Amino acid sequence: MDMEENEVQWMEESGTQMMAKLGVQPGHIVVDFGCGVGCYSIPLSKAVEKKGTVYAIERSNECLAELQKRALRFNAPDSLTVIQLNDMQLEPIPSGSADFFFAFDVLQYIDEWPLFFATVDRVLKPSGIIHLYPAEIPHPGKVNMVKLVDVLKTLGFEQVESKEYEMMHNKFHLKDRIYTFCHVE
Repeated sequence: MDMEENEVQWMEESGTQMMAKLGVQPGHIVVDFGCGVGCYSIPLSKAVEKKGTVYAIERSNECLAELQKRALRFNAPDSLTVIQLNDMQLEPIPSGSADFFFAFDVLQYIDEWPLFFATVDRVLKPSGIIHLYPAEIPHPGKVNMVKLVDVLKTLGFEQVESKEYEMMHNKFHLKDRIYTFCHVE
């Protein structure tokens, strides 16, 4: 199986199943921060269908151009909204609007976690969920999970799950962990 077939299989099968297991359903509003070329944005857009919205946030114009091509190739629904941002303020996302916030394989590039997650907290609904994939296998030791959990606790979040999933990383499948956080009631 070549890389493209490998990626198509993941997008159509594993990615779609993973989004359902993570609770994403038709009509949800989802932010995919640091979306790259859309490995997760496209399955998310299929999960929320036309009733929902996926804000695919990326700073690289090249990645976003590739995401647009891939969205057509993988028949992504119109729910996919691509936004180029160079900062972490997420100003185009309305406050209190998102059901889910995904930050997959991007945390190692963020220096100001308190500022970033305060912004995440702003865009999430009170019942909103954060799903984090620190890419521990391809980047061991890059994300200090103890520090990350402490930052999220100060904002009123607690970890509710840590589960292994089949992930797509640079067009290759691998098993790695997703951490899930929600507001403490």
